[in-house]
Amino acid sequence: MKYLFFSLLLSFLAMCSTPKESTEASATLTLAGTSWQLKNYQAIGKKMQAAQDDKARLFFNAEGGIGGNTGCNSMGGDYQLKGNQLSIQAFSTEMYCEDIAEQELAINEIMRKTMTASIEGDQLILRRDNGQLVYVKAKKMAAAEKTSGNETPAQYDRNATQNDGATTKANTVNNGPVEMTGLFRYMADAAIFIRCSDQQRFGVSMSGNFKAAEQAYTKMDKNGAPALMSLEVAVTRNSGEGFPESITIQRVLTSSAESECGGE
Repeated sequence: MKYLFFSLLLSFLAMCSTPKESTEASATLTLAGTSWQLKNYQAIGKKMQAAQDDKARLFFNAEGGIGGNTGCNSMGGDYQLKGNQLSIQAFSTEMYCEDIAEQELAINEIMRKTMTASIEGDQLILRRDNGQLVYVKAKKMAAAEKTSGNETPAQYDRNATQNDGATTKANTVNNGPVEMTGLFRYMADAAIFIRCSDQQRFGVSMSGNFKAAEQAYTKMDKNGAPALMSLEVAVTRNSGEGFPESITIQRVLTSSAESECGGE
């Protein structure tokens, strides 16, 4: 009888101690529709605070798109979240900012491969064996940017690209215009173009006639979702990380709110 009582007691204690662990483990991590601002980062064993200008941020939309800024360069692309494993395929502008080069290097290096993501309180923590990035929620940041008199990162990057060709590490693939039909996405000051014919992804330069595509996209109120466009572009090959090739828009031929290539 004593043995039976002892066995029942152990079973009861096990049942009482299990739920909290299993509930936490089964919680589903969701990033869609969230925005974050870098608080600190850790790389090569050092913990550093983010630059005080608050430009380093991340935005996740419901369509699997990601956008943001390293504090110097705008970036954009796609993300995939499986459980708590986050992988990002993104391109970025390629300016050099000496004062925050260490921060940008840490962000790029950690994001190069799959990370373990967790939300702890109001923080998003992205971990890899070589370091971690700690972001905090940034609900009010977008509103603050609209009311400030400063240039947005898109304007800053566009001006830098137009005024100093040496800041971009790219080689021209063809000088003449090429017509492309594909899905254009724009989010958080970075754009991506997916060609319908072969699904190749291109970074989009903010020089040339980017403004025409930006305006057409904004009028459709897509908020990061893809829009079908036919463009006249010049193609360049990138020597840095990110997408192998990028396009400079010369003309917007057609634009549509369609979010799929259809028969292309």
